[in-house]
Parts: sequence; structure tokens; C-alpha cells
Amino acid sequence: MQAIGGVCRLDGGPVDRAMVGRMNDAAQLLLPCRRRSWTHGPSGLCCASPHLGAAGPAAAEPAGDASRRRTLVFDGRLDNREELAAELRRHGARPGSSDVELTLAAYAAWGDDCASKLIGDFAFALWDAARRRLLCVRDPLGVRPLYMRLRDDVVCFATQIRQILAARPHTPAFDLEFVADRLAHGVDRADAACTPYRGVSRLKPGHRLIAEEGRVRIERYWEWSTGEAAADRDLREYVDRFRETFSSAVASRMRGVGRVWSDLSGGLDSSSIVSVAARRRGGPRLSAISVVFDRSTLSDERQWAAAVARTLGVDRHCIDGDAQPPFTRLTEAVRYWEEPHAAAAFFGVHRQYQRLMGGAGVPILLTGIGAEAVVMSKQQSPVHLADLARRGRLAALWRELDRWQRALGIPLGNVASRYCLRPLGSRPLVSHGRLPEIPDWIAGPFARRWNLQGRARNGSMPPARRGVADQWHVERVGRISGFLLRGCLEKACDIRYPFLHRPLVELALATPWSLKAVPGETKALLRRAMEGVLPEEVRRRTQNASTGHAAYTGLRREWPVLERIVASSMLAELGAVDRERLRNALHLARQGHAFDLGGLLSTLTLDAWLQHAARKGDSAWLS
Repeated sequence: MQAIGGVCRLDGGPVDRAMVGRMNDAAQLLLPCRRRSWTHGPSGLCCASPHLGAAGPAAAEPAGDASRRRTLVFDGRLDNREELAAELRRHGARPGSSDVELTLAAYAAWGDDCASKLIGDFAFALWDAARRRLLCVRDPLGVRPLYMRLRDDVVCFATQIRQILAARPHTPAFDLEFVADRLAHGVDRADAACTPYRGVSRLKPGHRLIAEEGRVRIERYWEWSTGEAAADRDLREYVDRFRETFSSAVASRMRGVGRVWSDLSGGLDSSSIVSVAARRRGGPRLSAISVVFDRSTLSDERQWAAAVARTLGVDRHCIDGDAQPPFTRLTEAVRYWEEPHAAAAFFGVHRQYQRLMGGAGVPILLTGIGAEAVVMSKQQSPVHLADLARRGRLAALWRELDRWQRALGIPLGNVASRYCLRPLGSRPLVSHGRLPEIPDWIAGPFARRWNLQGRARNGSMPPARRGVADQWHVERVGRISGFLLRGCLEKACDIRYPFLHRPLVELALATPWSLKAVPGETKALLRRAMEGVLPEEVRRRTQNASTGHAAYTGLRREWPVLERIVASSMLAELGAVDRERLRNALHLARQGHAFDLGGLLSTLTLDAWLQHAARKGDSAWLS
């Protein structure tokens, strides 16, 4: 990971070198790093590059091509290097070319369309001096962040918001649109451009920014297609293709490093990654890292994590989750997040990851985050029933309704209403089953003014081709980046997400729903693909642990700090929450009962982040 940024003057005047320097100095990385900047005419670029040990030395960026007409700052990793090198040979690419060199060659060959040819996690900015033109790009899944601000004909862009705030002495006001989205969704709404600060925008996943001739335009360059399932393809072929593509995804994320650690919770997702990675021959040495709980036993999954490690002979490092329960050092945690994020509640555990990996000199962490959107979550949602109704396949619909009624254990009418009739509404949806309920600590006038229920339910991704169910899947994929690991851990190691390999996501979207949604079998596609790879006791496990028990423990232990956050609530001052109802909800959660524990966690971390920003004098409230 790197922190990149830059400035472009739309009026063509010379760039302020001091501004570029301030942006580079403001970049927050938790490893020793080298900081470089470059200016030329109306443009300036900067890059802070940590040394990742065996993963490679700090990049000598910003980097230019052989003609010296194009200069690039790049944060990320390319996974289709061999294909690119072969296709771009006439543009100077070779098998040993770096990711930066391949990106410059791709731009020389394909111009603005180059990003759609790149497979990997990336954000980059390229200055084309000959055309006096800036191109900024973010990968289709938004694994790498990129922010921007346009003010007084100056475009500032960076992978960290703090870099953009450092560019100018005037700090923008907080944006209530962002607050409404956070309260509605509980996580970062990746498909929205707004950030906590008015005027500072997020370049959305799969989009590019182009600045030239005094104008700025933002375009979508990537749309997820669900394609058409081949009618003559055996379902087993999809399973085999998924296994092969998943193996490639894991291998590509272990490229070029000496040692790699992987999350190993004991769940299906992380266990699949460790099992595939450990079976690779000639690759880097793999170890696993697990969080275990002696007291919060309902959050403990050590027996399954141990089974995977034992079967594969993988070393496992354990973190005592009871010693670092959720909400530990929350008021300190938020200073490491560019935006409010519920993961700040897990700062104590993240710090232990950082300590263990840093002490061992391990630069890379693999994680199963993102799998819930790709191979379906543990909560089954048979939304494909709506498509059977829409297409008039009534006999098939009746058979499926009967199967799902028995699997879900709810009345047949409820299955038909939730998963068949309701999804046929005119708006694309991201939630099915129960209508989203707004917690009672959210102030009613604020919820109505900002339409929180509509925000929580309605989607915004471009239409899919094959119907309601595919649209629902695309919406989930489109919001993945809101769930990724940010903050202190992202700034201390290179986090890689095998389930977010673009070819794997495309394959999952194109897979028939008879494999994606199977009554009584969660994550059926992944489970079947891992046959013979995962230990059977893990592959077939149906018992699920939850962080809930640990969260309740943390609420009790950190009660004085959380009480102070509520007493000083910025959200209450804004009129977004009812302070007394929030306090009452917190009291109930302290006793082990919460109507919406995830929503409560998200609200508390949002409030803590806003209070920290206000104490720094970063911003002022909008009225």
C-alpha cells in the first residue's frame, strides 16, 4: 500500500509546490516510508511508499515512461501481468515489467480505456504532459480508495482525505448527506460520492476522472454484467471453474513476497483461502492468524481454525480477543480512519495484528472479507423466486416456494411476499425479507427529512441484464468497498482480498441461481468448490459464531468511555439522534440485549469520529 496524491490547475498556471509537499507530508502510514514528489507546469504528483520487506523496496515514484511525456503515481497491484506484458510488447512492456511500467504501457496503447484492461486492486493518477491532461482511476471494486476536491480551478486528489485537507488552509464543513447515508446503511455507502466533508468527494469504484482544457468530468468505465448462463453447461462445470479461478485469485495475491499471513477465523471464507494457499507449491511461506475467546465463548471459532491449521500443517498465531474486546481505545482508534467506520470498534485487535506482523516482518495479510457479497451470505435470500414469477414459470415457482418454505421454516405466504412479490417493485433493491427498520434512537424528523428507510433499501447500481435476482447480486457487489479493512491495519500492511478477484466476481455473477441459492445450504457454490480442499468438518459446518458476545463484553468493559461519547454526542447536537434513546439503547446492550447491535456500533463509531474531527478543528457543522 502507498499513499498517493496530487494537484492539477485547470487554468494552466504553475502548480504550488508547497501544496504538493503538504499533501505528501500529511499522508499517514504506520511503516517507515520514502516520500517523493514531482511537479511540472500545472500538475504535481506525490507518493509515500513504505518498505514492505520481501514484498519489495519502496517504489521510486512518481514514475515516468521512456518518452518522459507521462508521469504516474500508482497504489495497488496488477494480477494479469503476463497477459498485459504479452499484449503490450510493442509499447515497451516485457515479462519483468513492474506494475507501474505496465500501467504506463497500457495507457500508451489504449488511452482512457486502459483501466478496463487491468485486473487487480488499484488507484492511480497519470499526467499526460503532451496533452496537458490528468487521468485518475479507481478499480472496479474500490479496494483502493481515491478522493478528490475541486476548488478555485484547482483539482486535489489523494488516497487519504487528510492529504486533501492539508492542501488548503480552509477546511470544509461536515456534509449531512454523508451522515444520513451512514445512519441508514451502517457502513460506508461505496456507490455514493459524498464523504464526511462538503466538497470532498469519493471517486466511486469503476470510475475515472479526466481533467483537461479547463474542465473536469467523471465517467463510469466499468459495469458489472451478469451475462447469460449457458443452457447446456453442467452445474459441475461452474463448480470446477470456480475452484480454478479461486485458486488463481489466491496465487495472484501471494506473488512476489517472501512471507504471507492469512486470517483464519474458522469460518468457511478464511478457511478456504488458507487451504488453497497452503497447498500451493513453491510459493511464499504461509502462516495463519486467529482471534480466540476464552470468556466470550459464543464468538469463539478456534476448533474449526485449529482443524484447518492441523490438517495443513500451518503455523497459527492467536490473539486474545477477550483482552482486546470491541470498543477498546475507541477515542484513539478513530484518528487512524479517513472516514467513520464501524471497524474502528475493533481497533484493539487490529493493533495486535499490526504488532505481530510487524515483529515477524510480514508485509501481506490475506482476508476473506468480501465473500459475503460474492458467494452469498449466511442469511439466505431466494430473490430468484421473483424472476420465476416475472417470467410466468408458475410450476417451477410453486416447487421452489415449497422447497424454500420448508428450508426457512416460515409460512408460505411470507416467503412469497418477501422474496417474490416485494422484489418486483420498480426500484432496484439491496434488502429483501424484512423491510429495513430505522433504530428508535434515530430522531424521527431527521429520518424523514433524509428518507433513511429509502436509503437503506433502494439500490443505485446500473441495471443488470437478467432480472431482479441478478440486480440484487450486482447491488451487493457494488457496495463491497464499504466493508473492507481500512484505518490502522490498512496503513500498516498490504491487505489482499482473494474473493475480490475480478474474474471470480464475474464468474459468480454469471453462475445460475440454482447453485447460488440452495435451500438449507449456505454458500453452496463455495462449499462444493472446496470439496477435497477443506477439511470436511469445516466444509460442512452449520454452526456459526458471531462477534456479538464479544461486543457485549466490550460494551460493559468500556462503559465509561461510551457514556462520555453519548454525553458529548455530535449527532444529538445535529438533531440526527435522540440522546436519551441512544443512552437507553446502550444501557440495554450493556445488559446483553440490543435491537440492532450493528446499528448501535456504527452510530457510536460515527459519533466518536465526528467528535475527534471537531476537536481537531477539522470542520464545522452544516445547518
